[in-house]
Amino acid sequence: LRRVQRADALRDAEQVIGAVGGEELADPGGDHGDGHLDGHRRKPRSPPPGDVWPANLTLVELDEDLAAKEPTARPSAPPPSAAERLQHPERQYKVVHVGGTSGKGSTCTMIASILEAAGYSVGHYTSPSLVSPLERLVVNQKMATESVALRLVNRLWPQLADLKLSHFEFFTILALQYFAERRVDYAVIEVGVGGKLDATNIVQPTVAVVTTVGLDHTALLGKTLRSIADHKQAIIKPGSIGLTGSTLIKRGRYIPVDAAKHVLPTLTTTTFDYGQMKRIELSSGGCYQVVNAILAIEAARAL
Repeated sequence: LRRVQRADALRDAEQVIGAVGGEELADPGGDHGDGHLDGHRRKPRSPPPGDVWPANLTLVELDEDLAAKEPTARPSAPPPSAAERLQHPERQYKVVHVGGTSGKGSTCTMIASILEAAGYSVGHYTSPSLVSPLERLVVNQKMATESVALRLVNRLWPQLADLKLSHFEFFTILALQYFAERRVDYAVIEVGVGGKLDATNIVQPTVAVVTTVGLDHTALLGKTLRSIADHKQAIIKPGSIGLTGSTLIKRGRYIPVDAAKHVLPTLTTTTFDYGQMKRIELSSGGCYQVVNAILAIEAARAL
């Protein structure tokens, strides 16, 4: 559903941009599902000298410009020099890094909600965005405005352009810098693809969570569950607290995600008991969300 919604949103954006600017779309293809927009590339508009975009440019247009500039789609972390040039913004707050084949997006949202309810300022980075790239620049459930995001891009691009970062790599660095400038207490970061070579894996998390392991992105991560698990568990680094709901992950602590009792799903909510916590209510239906909630609870406890 996320991919369908995102594809529809991108098609709508392309039609609007094409109608306004008369620009031709190029290189049709498939979606990598990892924040790259290679399947929707078009010829980039020419920015003024120095690669500075005009202030009236929308974030949808900027997002497509960056995608069109991307040299290749590759599962790789940004060069260390990208973070070094920005004086390592990812070290200015505590990070919760969440990966896994499924459930990582919901788990991130729940962890962020728990921390916000406890009074912390929380940045939330997720991918792929469904409608707007601003969905990746969220602090305390509020997206950055287009003008703020564009000013940040114009400030960072001259420092990083020569590194030829991919679209996803640049937006990852952009988000990490935004969170630092907003002085968040925590940043909850969702992995794009795998973990070991993902652009988000430049962070040193306080807590790292791997939700599940299944056959996904086999062309990039390998064709066996063991190979895929190795990629995903790479986000659990020395010095980090590792948590997982999968027995295939050999780092960190396994959380028995089937420990919930009295699970009662409805069309709109799900309630369950977990340990001493009674009648926990989730604002979404589906027993599978209970697994994500348990991992989020344990992550919050670990913090």
